[in-house]
Amino acid sequence: MQFIRSAQHVGFSLSEIARILRVRADGHKPCAEVHEELRVHLQAVRRQLTQLQALEAELAGRLAYAQTHPDPECDSPGCVYLNPAVP
Repeated sequence: MQFIRSAQHVGFSLSEIARILRVRADGHKPCAEVHEELRVHLQAVRRQLTQLQALEAELAGRLAYAQTHPDPECDSPGCVYLNPAVP
């Protein structure tokens, strides 16, 4: 159980964990497969972090604009704070 929890903690799905356990059950060391999966998971996390950092910067910019323009002209549908042209 501890292995499964540890693997899930670092982002492995149950199917990935099952595949690792099958390799072990077949009498082989799964280290090469686990190494590759760790590399793939790290790349995915880094991509997500990059996307989240870009989103954070955009949200911070929109909030700063909203704070400096508390009563903006809102001629378009929706809200000017969500307008693509807002810095």
